[in-house]
Amino acid sequence: MLNLTEKYRPRHLDDIYGQDKVVSFFKSVITHIDDAPRYFLISGNLGCGKTTLARAFALDLLGSLNPPYYLEIDSGEKRLQSNFDILKNLLFQDVGGFKVVVVDECHMLEVRVQQQLLKVVEDYYGQLLVFFATTDPHLVLDTLRSRLHHFVLSAFTIEQLKEYAIPIMEKEGLQISDRALSVAALNAQGHMRNFVKQLELIQFQGEAEYLQFYTSIFRGIESFFTDFSIDDKQSVEAMARFHPAELRSLMMYFFREDILNPAGRFSKVIPRHLIPKYFANYMRLMGLVKDPDDFFSAVLVFRLQLRELAKAGVR
Repeated sequence: MLNLTEKYRPRHLDDIYGQDKVVSFFKSVITHIDDAPRYFLISGNLGCGKTTLARAFALDLLGSLNPPYYLEIDSGEKRLQSNFDILKNLLFQDVGGFKVVVVDECHMLEVRVQQQLLKVVEDYYGQLLVFFATTDPHLVLDTLRSRLHHFVLSAFTIEQLKEYAIPIMEKEGLQISDRALSVAALNAQGHMRNFVKQLELIQFQGEAEYLQFYTSIFRGIESFFTDFSIDDKQSVEAMARFHPAELRSLMMYFFREDILNPAGRFSKVIPRHLIPKYFANYMRLMGLVKDPDDFFSAVLVFRLQLRELAKAGVR
């Protein structure tokens, strides 16, 4: 079974791509381990590398990921969310040396448990190092969060993801076009794990079949921006069968590369002097999106604005 995600998952801190500041800090922790901080909050979206960072740190510090020297605790387990004693026993199980623990999705711990963890963080300085990982740092108790060294793992740009793909393609003997890599990067939403999963799809399906599905989406987006012979509601409804998150990223890519870009295929769709205005309107409308229905309402409003521009005879 193909599994590029695990095959190319970074094993050591030196292998981690695009998070130089964070990596540099944790290398310093290892170098000065006796005096270094012990408790860290690592936040970021799904697939951005929170657990990977903790594992790489632990492997560089300990030389292995063997329990009980290294533990990953899932805060989604009901018995852990409300029972501090279970969590405390896992944290303070004696190992006779340094121990690294990842408390994954720590925001799911009940407030009472987080309050008890606060005392641990304030009072205990030993050979235990804890990574509190979360997608929602704002749900972590303020008093606990303020006592942790907080690092936010940044999302990756399209160009960073495409650059990351180069050595994988070379090692796997893959020939992938720039367009297919761009689509894969867009679908990844800035997350490395999602991007590598997209590469798995291309490797499994073949590029032509992978792109065939997205070609139909791009045709719908092209019509949305350029063909006003189609009713506005019909134009939006034609795209409603696609996932809003996926459609949103592909639409922004088309808007940026083919319309806003002076060298784009449809650069004359919007007069150059009006581009800042319509780009600002697009971003404002997208900022109002909270759920799928909001997305389609927002793009309908934007389509109506483009139609008014067409009626004014400036297209």
